[in-house]
Amino acid sequence: MQTQFTQEQLADKDIKRADDILRQCVHCGFCLATCPSYMVTGDERDSPRGRIWLIRDLLENPQADAASVTQHHLDRCLTCLSCMTTCPSGVDYQHLVEIGRRHADKHHQRPIWDRLFRQTLIWLFSRASRAFLILWFGWLLRFFVGPFLKLLPKIIASILTPLPSVMPRYDRLGQRDAVFPPISIPAKLKVGLLGTCVQRGMAPDINARTVSILNRLGIEVVMREKSACCGGLALHSGCPSSAQPLMQSTIEAWPDVMDLDAIISNASGCGSVVKDYESHFDTDMAWAGRAAELANKTEDITEFLGRFDLSAADKSKTAGIKIAYQYACSLQHG
Repeated sequence: MQTQFTQEQLADKDIKRADDILRQCVHCGFCLATCPSYMVTGDERDSPRGRIWLIRDLLENPQADAASVTQHHLDRCLTCLSCMTTCPSGVDYQHLVEIGRRHADKHHQRPIWDRLFRQTLIWLFSRASRAFLILWFGWLLRFFVGPFLKLLPKIIASILTPLPSVMPRYDRLGQRDAVFPPISIPAKLKVGLLGTCVQRGMAPDINARTVSILNRLGIEVVMREKSACCGGLALHSGCPSSAQPLMQSTIEAWPDVMDLDAIISNASGCGSVVKDYESHFDTDMAWAGRAAELANKTEDITEFLGRFDLSAADKSKTAGIKIAYQYACSLQHG
């Protein structure tokens, strides 16, 4: 793709990076067939190729009307990144769409209620205790209106329907600094486990089961209170200023990262964000090195368990059991 940025524009590090990415796109259209938003709307502007055109036009000519249109179509992007694993040219759409969102927000201010709504969601869901409280209220509402869900407005019904019929307990793992020693002493390995935010409220057994599996393999597990939210929710909502302190808190939680064998993520959305920390601090000398160390040490739980031979497990306990495994888009593509 040809670009027409001026030298003055290229002095902006975001535009310089976008220019390098944009020039890799050859408009082949392979990405269209794998884009979920394009498959639904059929609008080329809701495809990766269309959004790339919109981002280029916005960065070259940041007019208010163009910014509002671009913002609308970038908001529809799920950031599933399936286009990246499809693209034969290796276009770095992940970072391009982040740049596009930042510049669209810069040149077109959202309505005040939209801004308040986004900031409220980030504040609520960036801490497990707040996420659990909201889940509890939602569950309580579902309990009382359950028989009448089909009569409610579609947007409310779509929020309440996926909530569990039985309210789960609150996951306290990660609320305080803690060390979980393995069954076999001494430990073979020592790993850190990211605490996560929303997951602890919605699926409270995942951390405990992760610790249990790792302990059975002779691995010591460390959890840190400051590693409560990776910043992904704010980042994907187009609020990098809100994401930055959460990212820094996660980095600060692991001053001993080089002494650990790995940092484990059992939420692939979090893991894909943490693995990309280096790009968010590449120009900040105070944080760049620490961000890179953490990113390089981070592994998804399935990625980490792939190191071990699990064939010695007691197969009598799993005979006849069938399981289904669904790749999260952030794990498969991110």
